[in-house]
Amino acid sequence: MINFNSIRLSIIITSQHRPVELQRFFRSLNAQSDIDFSVLQIIFVDQGDNKPFFDTLDGRIHKVYLKYHQCGLSEARNQALPYVKGEYISFGDDDSWYDKDIFSKVFKNLDEKLDGIGAAIKNEDDIPYNIYPKRTKRITYLNHCGVSSAGMFLRFDPTIYFDENIGVGSKLNLLSGEETDYLWTYMEKHPGFNIMFCPNITVRHPVQIKQNFSSHVEKSYYYARGFGYIMRKHPLPRYYIFQKMTLPFAGMIIHLLKGRTKAKQSFFILKGRLEGFFTNQNLNR
Repeated sequence: MINFNSIRLSIIITSQHRPVELQRFFRSLNAQSDIDFSVLQIIFVDQGDNKPFFDTLDGRIHKVYLKYHQCGLSEARNQALPYVKGEYISFGDDDSWYDKDIFSKVFKNLDEKLDGIGAAIKNEDDIPYNIYPKRTKRITYLNHCGVSSAGMFLRFDPTIYFDENIGVGSKLNLLSGEETDYLWTYMEKHPGFNIMFCPNITVRHPVQIKQNFSSHVEKSYYYARGFGYIMRKHPLPRYYIFQKMTLPFAGMIIHLLKGRTKAKQSFFILKGRLEGFFTNQNLNR
């Protein structure tokens, strides 16, 4: 009989058609050192034909396999949330992977009775995905220290779901913001939260400027739409919203003196944030 009380961390992952990357993700889980595998739960929402790769996971890991149709990232993750048994939760990307000591570090830090920790995202050459603090730092409501969902290990709250209007695959073209929305929702429900950014913990992920977009400008625009949407959704200070709207406007003016490409990017960031901000909020889950 499975002892669900022993599970400390549930990892949700979903994938469609990335067999090479998905195999790398599962191999990195099997290669973990200095941990008891029985404290891990992996919930895999398969939007393709990837069960043979899932079956390669170490048998000591608690596993849940869910076959589901192709959909947006937020919807897929929501399918997994009712199956979570861990005290903490994390969200793996199918093209991410882990160093062999990451979970021993994660559990060591979570022993400090934190509500969660944030890790840096870097590729195999240690090139960072974002700008991260150099030292351990408390994550606040308005400063998430550059943390994204693949590097987030958060105490599980079964009442919080992802807004299916936002994230990769969004039908409203709000292609980012789901992880920030999830984290803000957690912080609002748990005002005494204690979450730390730990620079010594790294999740591996390719660092791609364009990713699946035709250009960096296009990516910035669609990501800005998602961020604009969640800025209106949450009770943010007015100065924060003003700052996030005026910075790309200022950047547009400054970069016009240096080169059109960055000025164009600033314009589309402002355009995207405004469009997202005024998207119908009644459509969210």
